[in-house]
Amino acid sequence: MSSNHGGIAVSVVVDRRAFSVTITVRGTTWAAGVTSDLSEVVRVADAWHGGVTLRELNKQFPFMTYDRMAEAYEGGDPLAVQWELLLHDEDLAVIRPLLEAAHAHPRLRHLSPSVSHRTVLFLESNPEDRSAPMIKILRTGDGRFQLEGTGVPESQQSMPLGDVLVRAASALP
Repeated sequence: MSSNHGGIAVSVVVDRRAFSVTITVRGTTWAAGVTSDLSEVVRVADAWHGGVTLRELNKQFPFMTYDRMAEAYEGGDPLAVQWELLLHDEDLAVIRPLLEAAHAHPRLRHLSPSVSHRTVLFLESNPEDRSAPMIKILRTGDGRFQLEGTGVPESQQSMPLGDVLVRAASALP
């Protein structure tokens, strides 16, 4: 089911009599839950299509849960929360100096960050548009960094953190 507020998908749970409910907005899951009561599924759909917020939805239907990113998308400022989550992620200690430096940089902090394999930072101007500019900064084995992406000349050599940030910012349109 879809609406201006986002779509709802309902499926049957395989190993028991229950229904899985997932709410997505622009391809991103905002809330999900499981219930054995079909009437609750209908009420969730009605409430969501009626325009309730994630917080109101969870209050009315505690089995429907969401995370901070979903709430940030709903509130209109996912960028600040994405940076905060990455900067405080215990699993990203090896790349934290890069994250902190990129976030402190006046041009780079306005890009949408994501991390892959705990050693690669992606910075995108619009993550929903694959043709939009994107920068990829890889941490190399020697603690230096390599730059790739839109507007970056090929064969960038491994360089110190400060240099890679300057080059990344200068590659932006």
